[in-house]
Amino acid sequence: AFKGGAKPPAFPSDARQSVKLGAAGIAALDIIKPAPLSASPVAASAGDIKAGAAMKKYLDANPHIQSDDAALRKTARDVTASQKTPWEKASALTHWVYRRIDKKTLGVGLATAKEVFQNPTGDCTEHSVLLAAMLRAVDVPSRVVVGLVYSPEMKVFGYHMWTEGYVQGAWRGLDATFDEAALDPTHIKFTDSALDKGVEPSLITDILSFMQNMEMKIVKVEYE
Repeated sequence: AFKGGAKPPAFPSDARQSVKLGAAGIAALDIIKPAPLSASPVAASAGDIKAGAAMKKYLDANPHIQSDDAALRKTARDVTASQKTPWEKASALTHWVYRRIDKKTLGVGLATAKEVFQNPTGDCTEHSVLLAAMLRAVDVPSRVVVGLVYSPEMKVFGYHMWTEGYVQGAWRGLDATFDEAALDPTHIKFTDSALDKGVEPSLITDILSFMQNMEMKIVKVEYE
């Protein structure tokens, strides 16, 4: 719920997250944990990469996601050398980035992928941009996502950034910060970006503004 009946943000809907707008200031989110994807080469085909300019920005290098860096590209290909499908590559790179950034700290401010690759230190933003670059280096389209995630230690939802890779015909959430190749249901997506225009202030300011006026309640949890 949003205080004072404020209009909720335009939460994106996809196979994982669906949104229903209710009374003034109320938004109901239904979030599931996706089933594991098949590792079969048949399941991952040329359809993983959409044709046309719409997908191009998610494959191209840019000043913040330097997927064209020679050392980064070589490492990404070495890490995925034994993986046959885009999904296997995405999973392997997620786990690699988690291990690579061995200095987990909030003291780094929005480093680029190349900077993180060379100095593996940072928080969720550094994990996200490095994974995005590694994915593009092996021809898997990628983008970063801004949203909320639940902290069991602090017992609150807080600002978070993670990555999505386009595999098997859809965008799939990947969180290298928590070593998750399948997101848990506490990830709430607000927006995404290819970072082709840099790190736009709205990626951070918009969600912080909403957080100040938002109250959350977990209505139901179901397990399969």
